[in-house]
Amino acid sequence: ALEINEWLLGGSMHSEFAAYIPKSIHIIDSLGYDPQFLSVMWMQGESNAINGTYSDYKTNLQTFLTYLRGLDTKLTNVRF
Repeated sequence: ALEINEWLLGGSMHSEFAAYIPKSIHIIDSLGYDPQFLSVMWMQGESNAINGTYSDYKTNLQTFLTYLRGLDTKLTNVRF
C-alpha cells in the first residue's frame, strides 16, 4: 500500500501517474469523444493512518489535487 507522498513530485508513482492521465485523455479525444470530468473519487490514506504518517495528509492531498487539476484543462474544475 502506498502513502499519499508517493503520488507527489518525487514519489514512486508520480511519473507514471503524470503520464497516464494526459495520455488517457488524448486517446479518448482522438476517438472523437469530448470527455467531461465532473468529479474524481480518490481512495487512499489507509497506509498513512496505519504508519502514523497522517499528520501531513491533508496538506499532501491538497497539493496532489492542485497538481492533478493542472495535468489537463479538462480537469481544471473537477471536484473531489
